[in-house]
Amino acid sequence: MEDGSPERRGGEPCQQVGEGDGAGLSGLVLLLLAARPALPGPGDGAARGEHTEPGSGSLGGLARSLQKAEAKLRSCVSPGLRRLLPLRPRQRGDGSGDEDEEEDEEEAPALPALLELSFPGLRRCLCVWEDPRTETFRGHVRPQPGDGGAFSRHPVRPRVAERGAALHALLRHRHLLRLARDYARRLQASSAFLRRLLALPEQPEPPGAAQPLRGLCQELQTHAGHWSALRRRMRGDPWLRPLLLRRHESVAHMRRALLVLALHAAQLAKRHAEARLRGLARAGAPAPALLSDLFQGLEIYNQVLGDLALELGIAGITGCHGTTGDGSHAFSAARVLGVLAAERGRLVAERLRPLLQLRDGGAGAEHVCWEDTMVPWPPERRTAPAADVGPSGREEPPGLAGELRALCQDDEELIGLVLGALVASADSLWHHVLHEPPQEGPAAGTPEPPEPRTAGPSTVTAASPAGWKSVRWLDASRAPAAAALHAQYRPLLWAATSTALGQCLGLPHHGMGTAAALELSRALAQAPVPRECQEELGRLCLRLLCRSVLRGWERDFARALGSALSDKCSGEPAAVPVPVCSRTARCLQRLYPALAFALRCLRPLPACPHGRPPCLRLQVLGCCLATAHAACTWLMGSACRHLAAWAVPQFLLVTQGDLQLLQTETDRLVVLVSETFPEPGDTPLPPALSPPEHQLCWQIRSTAASIQLFSGDVLKMFSSDCKRMSAEIFGQTMPLGKHWRVGLRTDVPSSPSAYAAAAAQAVLGQVLQVAQLLPRDTQAPTLARVTTAFLEAWMDHILAQRIKFSLQGALQLRQDFELVRELLGSERYGLAPETRQSLLALRGPGPAGAEEEEEDGDEELLGAGGPHAWTPQEKLLHEARLRAKAKRRLRRTSSRDPARESLGEGSEPGPEPGSPRGRGHDRRSRAGKGRGLPKKGGAGGKGVWGAPGVVYGYQEPDARDPNYDEAAQGDTVYATVVPELEEGELEKNVQPMVLEYFEHGDTREVMELLRGLNLGARRAAVPALAVALALEGKASHRELTSRLLAELVARALAPEDIAWAFDKMLRDLPDLILDTPEAPQMLGQFMARAVADQALPRDFLERYRGRVGCQHARAALDRAAVLLRVERDVSRLDNVWGAGGGQRPVKHLVKEAVLLVLEGSGPVEKMVTLLKVLWESGLVTLDQMNRGFRRVYEELGDISLDVPRAHGLLERLLERCCERGVVTPRAAGRLSRQGGQLRHGCEQSDGLERYGWLMHDGENFGVQEIRDGGLVLRTEFVKRPGGEHGGDWSWRVTARTESVGGPVPLLSLFFYVATDGQGTLQPQLENGTRLTAVTGTTEELGSFTLTFLPPTAEGGEDPKHASYNYLDAASPGLHRLTELVRSSLSSRFVFSAPGQQRRRFFAVDAVRGPPGDPSRGRLLLHQVTLEPPGTLEVTFESGSAAAGRPGRLAGRALSAELSRHAAAFERRFEETFGLGRKGFPPPQQRFAQAALSELLGGVGYFHGRSLVQVPGQEQPVPGPEAALFTAVPSRSFFPRGFLWDEGFHQLLLGRWAPALSRDIVAHWLDLMNAEGWIPREQILGEEARAKVPPEFVLQHSETANPPTLLLALERLLPDAPQPFLRRLFPRLRAWYDWLNRTQAGPLPLTFRWRGRDAQHERFLNPKTLASGLDDYPRASHPSPQERHLDLRCWMALGARVLAALAERLGEPAGPYREAERALSDNALLDELHWAPELGAFADYGNHSAAVGLRWRTVAPAVPGQPPPAPQLLREVREPPRPRFVGALGYVSLFPLLLQLLRPDSPRLPALLDAMRSERQLWTPFGLRSLARDSPLYLQRNTEHDPPYWRGHVWVNINYLALRALHGYAGAEGPQRERAAELYQELRHNLVSNVYRQHRDSGFLWEHYSDSTGRGHGCRPFAGWTTLVVLAMAEDY
Repeated sequence: MEDGSPERRGGEPCQQVGEGDGAGLSGLVLLLLAARPALPGPGDGAARGEHTEPGSGSLGGLARSLQKAEAKLRSCVSPGLRRLLPLRPRQRGDGSGDEDEEEDEEEAPALPALLELSFPGLRRCLCVWEDPRTETFRGHVRPQPGDGGAFSRHPVRPRVAERGAALHALLRHRHLLRLARDYARRLQASSAFLRRLLALPEQPEPPGAAQPLRGLCQELQTHAGHWSALRRRMRGDPWLRPLLLRRHESVAHMRRALLVLALHAAQLAKRHAEARLRGLARAGAPAPALLSDLFQGLEIYNQVLGDLALELGIAGITGCHGTTGDGSHAFSAARVLGVLAAERGRLVAERLRPLLQLRDGGAGAEHVCWEDTMVPWPPERRTAPAADVGPSGREEPPGLAGELRALCQDDEELIGLVLGALVASADSLWHHVLHEPPQEGPAAGTPEPPEPRTAGPSTVTAASPAGWKSVRWLDASRAPAAAALHAQYRPLLWAATSTALGQCLGLPHHGMGTAAALELSRALAQAPVPRECQEELGRLCLRLLCRSVLRGWERDFARALGSALSDKCSGEPAAVPVPVCSRTARCLQRLYPALAFALRCLRPLPACPHGRPPCLRLQVLGCCLATAHAACTWLMGSACRHLAAWAVPQFLLVTQGDLQLLQTETDRLVVLVSETFPEPGDTPLPPALSPPEHQLCWQIRSTAASIQLFSGDVLKMFSSDCKRMSAEIFGQTMPLGKHWRVGLRTDVPSSPSAYAAAAAQAVLGQVLQVAQLLPRDTQAPTLARVTTAFLEAWMDHILAQRIKFSLQGALQLRQDFELVRELLGSERYGLAPETRQSLLALRGPGPAGAEEEEEDGDEELLGAGGPHAWTPQEKLLHEARLRAKAKRRLRRTSSRDPARESLGEGSEPGPEPGSPRGRGHDRRSRAGKGRGLPKKGGAGGKGVWGAPGVVYGYQEPDARDPNYDEAAQGDTVYATVVPELEEGELEKNVQPMVLEYFEHGDTREVMELLRGLNLGARRAAVPALAVALALEGKASHRELTSRLLAELVARALAPEDIAWAFDKMLRDLPDLILDTPEAPQMLGQFMARAVADQALPRDFLERYRGRVGCQHARAALDRAAVLLRVERDVSRLDNVWGAGGGQRPVKHLVKEAVLLVLEGSGPVEKMVTLLKVLWESGLVTLDQMNRGFRRVYEELGDISLDVPRAHGLLERLLERCCERGVVTPRAAGRLSRQGGQLRHGCEQSDGLERYGWLMHDGENFGVQEIRDGGLVLRTEFVKRPGGEHGGDWSWRVTARTESVGGPVPLLSLFFYVATDGQGTLQPQLENGTRLTAVTGTTEELGSFTLTFLPPTAEGGEDPKHASYNYLDAASPGLHRLTELVRSSLSSRFVFSAPGQQRRRFFAVDAVRGPPGDPSRGRLLLHQVTLEPPGTLEVTFESGSAAAGRPGRLAGRALSAELSRHAAAFERRFEETFGLGRKGFPPPQQRFAQAALSELLGGVGYFHGRSLVQVPGQEQPVPGPEAALFTAVPSRSFFPRGFLWDEGFHQLLLGRWAPALSRDIVAHWLDLMNAEGWIPREQILGEEARAKVPPEFVLQHSETANPPTLLLALERLLPDAPQPFLRRLFPRLRAWYDWLNRTQAGPLPLTFRWRGRDAQHERFLNPKTLASGLDDYPRASHPSPQERHLDLRCWMALGARVLAALAERLGEPAGPYREAERALSDNALLDELHWAPELGAFADYGNHSAAVGLRWRTVAPAVPGQPPPAPQLLREVREPPRPRFVGALGYVSLFPLLLQLLRPDSPRLPALLDAMRSERQLWTPFGLRSLARDSPLYLQRNTEHDPPYWRGHVWVNINYLALRALHGYAGAEGPQRERAAELYQELRHNLVSNVYRQHRDSGFLWEHYSDSTGRGHGCRPFAGWTTLVVLAMAEDY
């Protein structure tokens, strides 16, 4: 091996440049080597002053040429490649000066080119390797054959190898430079071409004035091929070929640059070509050469587009303006025809519009009699009018018809010429037309298009360029193609004409429509126009007429609504036979003919003409529904209103006049709707009804049915009310008692009683007065009903009051009844004679003793008007039969036998009413009629007036009579008959039993109570009610219910009754989950337990297999099946609820075990293990475990006497049991608080009534109130600035109780003073137990004194008795202080106030720190125990403020300062928000002050490290030490900072204290890492980490959060100081760049949230925590193809804010403005995110809507071990596919919320509709987060993950909606008024509900229920819910 080889040099083998054979300069090199040992180089030869040998001059020229080439290339080589060239010093006179370098440009490259040609020959003796890492070359000279190795030892060999490598590098770089020059020239040429295209006009130009399109497209073809040319060059050049592999990024960049320019040029060329086509459509007959140029240019353009699409596909460039490889933007024949037709259609519409306006006459409002108007199209066969004769003698159609014909002829001539040129010039545009399936030809009689008129021979004189065929006239071979194109063109033309003409004629402000439509229809009937023209313009006429109908309907409907508000319903009899009705009914009647005409016009129209949405059909149907609904509402509402006010005339006018009129019109309308919109099966053709149309038709029919049902029930309702009114009158006026039992007189009563006259006039008189206004056919039935009801009420009153009549009283009553006959027979009311006769023949309680009326109120007339036309003979015979029957009954029922009388009273249960024996005791008539009164025929019976002349000798004995003899009454047997419970009574009786059973647990008592009820057929409802109550209760309640079901079976219920109950609950599950989301799982457990207890049949679950469609019912059945499959050691599944209700004999076991631990008899760990074994075996349930611990806590006071440290030991034992799962954490918390009621802080689970700040200014003052049961704790503080460390502050605590009666409980207040690793504390004690003061020093506070003043009485300075305790211990950390204090509590202390009983209390005792924990500081604790009320004060005095201190801030001075600050706070609040000026009452102002104070009071300072998971690292790493000054959402539940929340917080804080807000924003931006990422959740330090679940502690560095801080910065920007903004700008820029880089989507200008849940199968829809809208529905299958709408809108906001900030600072704002324009582009937003099927904006991704959660066993069972527990996993029933996510909610509104939509955007109305729709987002409490019709509305995401952002109302998004609506209401646009209306409604709903919930519950809530408005989630939530203050102030 040679010494110079790469292997001997120890380096890695370099890549060898390819070798070549052949002779070249090898002989020359050998000659040089023989003649000259070394070539001159750097540092050699003349450069060192050495003498040059003779003979070397022959090589001087070559050496100088090499040096000159080297210098030439070195001057233009990049710095990275200059390392390949050795440095050469410049010398005077060496030929390397400037004069040598300035060679001729053509001579300069000659020598390098010669060297390049000769270089392959050198490769036989020279090898060059390239090192790809360093991009350097190494040369190696091969030994020649036969030299014997002499040359390998020659000293010139290394120099030759080095120079050869340098030459190779120079030649390589030369090719690179030439490639770069070529690339730059092509870029320059493409850019110049783009500038030319941009300069071209966009408007249509005359064909002759424009630049030839063919040349333009040829030039485009050249520029589109730049990349192909460069690629061929690189592939063909061996020097450049390695670039394709080694520099593929640079090559890809070149390719993308050239292709993007070509793509942009193609778009501009397309725009110019369309303009040329539009200009051609508006021009006259163009020259054939121009047509040839146009279509040949289009053909070239299509070729260019195809080649370009192929290159774009290879390059992977997608999403660029929608251009793809499918040719969607190519100019096919269809597209050319479409452009021509659209422009021609607009031209035709422009020519027809003046004529139609002239016919219309500019009329404003149209008044048309629609009943007489005929549907104009399709035209009927009728005689055409006479045609006009023109000047030429030809008959011309008159007026508009002639213009139509002329337009058709002109168009046929122009298009014939154009299509002929198209077919002759460009084969590729039309050749596919001949291969399409033939279309149906025109109908018979349709005029064929006229042939194009030509004035010359069929030749073209214009020469065509070489390579292109000349324009040829249409020959026979191309005629079918032209005809096919012409057939495609005509429908397009007239469709475009119809669209353009409809837009200009159908606008409301033009006032045209009806007259123009009718005129146009007449012209179509007269003019011979093509069939397509007739069809399209005929349909246009129908649409215009329908729009005119709708405009007129709106006017008339508004008039009807206005009339309904003021209509008094006073009708007058009409002279003509027209039904009398109200004014409103007339107004409503006028609506029906127009709608009937519109429905007839809709019949010929297709369902969706020309792809338009079926909005016209829906509008007409909507008007029909509104009309029918208005009629129904008017009839029912006014009838009920007048009846309630007893306005009888108005009631009868509405129910008998308006009802018949509107019912008839509505029935006709329903028939027309059914004919126009037939249902399936009504016609042989399949109906083309869309779902909205079907729904509207169904609603119209339902409304008509409601009117029909109302017409059938209205008289029943009226008679019932008449009966009620009559009963009230009789009850108030009819005399009782002796008035009717007077003795017999000589004078017979001849006049009715006063009460009878008043009652008859009050009821019957009013009806008779208005009866003449009613239709004749309704007078008799109405009066009969009223009369019957009046008499029934009269008789019922007599029977109810048990009035007894003497003969004289009976005669007076008869005279009173005769008054009714006189009223009915009177002629003064204007009734017809036949009506009076029918009323007088009405059977009733008259003197003849006729039978009672029917029970259902249907009257029976004895006259001609009744159902029986009685003859006089029949009438007499019928009355005789009735009298005989009455006498028989009298004899049978009037016996004096007391035994028979008692039996007649029903003292014993008689036979069944339906049996033959029972008919004798039935109170109803055998004919099935009557009201159930005794069948006496009106004569006799208890308490009933008798027949004339009959006086009873026997009366029922009265027990109050002094002569009453009880012994004479005989033996009476009484029996209790329990009636069967009604449905409403069942729940009222059974529910208290079940609730009481939950307390005592005795099933026998429940069964005894149930036996006392007659459940009857409703007995199966008892189990359903018990289970429903248990679902809302505790686990012990559910256990008791399961036991009750097992006991009821075979004793009170059958298994089938239990099965019926569970079947009903399975059907009711969709309603049950609204109150109990876990209802499906719980119901499944109930069913499993019932089957195991044999309360349900074994095959109960099998009955439902494959027959259940409800997903909730399937979940319940699956849960039951899984539990029954699991084998347990107890067959009855006793522990299915984990609670036994405390009924087993082990209730003292837990207590004794705990006592053993407290007394030191048992080890803690072993006892915890024992308790866990007892729980796992089922012997002790969790409920019993909790009860046992509770008993120990209840007796802890006595236990502490023997074991002083019992409380601390019990706390540690409880903590260990909680860790092992023996006691639930919630129960542990309750038990721990029970042991002394120690609260370290206010927690959400504590059940406090209220706690929070009432006033807080954020700096110097605050007032807080805590309500805990009957205790009211008020804390107030004031800060007095001064000194160098913040100054002094004082704190006052006032405690009082609100409970009345009983001893006042003791109150202990604990004051903590602790250090955490730095600072000193020195206590000052009094009597060894009272801590009076603490002095200390810290770095931040300096020296200070903290003084604890003695307590005083409330409101004064009198001392208050108190007990004091003191604790001095080592601090284990601030987050463990509570644990330390609880472990030191002891109950051995006694409170002994003077004159009161001694009481024990818990207090701290001397204790060391927790074992094993090193000290981290010192804790001093001051405990004050007193009996409320009382006041305590604490003062903090800074040592640096001693010099200027006026006195101690305590007592009266503190009270004065508190009052001053409170007044200042209220004044500042009003100046800032102005709620008083807006009219808000004081309670709502105080609510707003408390909301602001809660947010300010939650501002805190945090310090520590976050735990971060970095990609590429397995273990998380701690982040840098950071400090954060921030607000928090909730002090008790979320005491940490959230990036997503903080932006909303600062919207309010920035309004109150801008400087404070700027400080917080700066702290947040200082948390940014070097890449620009900010953790979304700040969990800094151990104290904060102790409050966070472990799964949320870890922060992922690739997960973002919405940049809501930009919302606050946008408001702070105008007034913020420049230094602050300059500090923020680089951080904001880095943050924006990080979001733009890491959250980019699959397409340009799209974005995707990273960090969605990875375990997709566990979630119904994987959550997106990064978005802030955690479980809001996204794509069901996360993928990189997702496009998230809300993130795109946030990025648009970021670009806007950064641009404004850069302009404010004078920084470059161009890139951000460009990004803002691109991200706010409404057209691009529609293309990327508009979901047509949803009608709103949406996310896009791999989505399946058919998903659900299902219980599944994920692993097989292992033999010998219990089976694995089933899991609730997602089931995908339909494969996902890329599409828009069908979820309408908050995300859909983001373009509106952040105001990216223009005020005139066509998408804005749809979003406003969705916001206002109660079926979607609108609620009375605000906008819900997810539409009600969404598939995932209120759906759980997992078994333990309830819905969060899936329907609830969130204040932050509602505030953004208010902000956006306020902005759109103030901007010019078509939706301005609607936005203002929505704004007012939404603001009222939101503010009212938040205030109402705060008033009722005492808290602000995280979110609110969309169905009830109640607060849900975290409380108190003083985060973004406080934005309600800005909504009240209307500050946006």
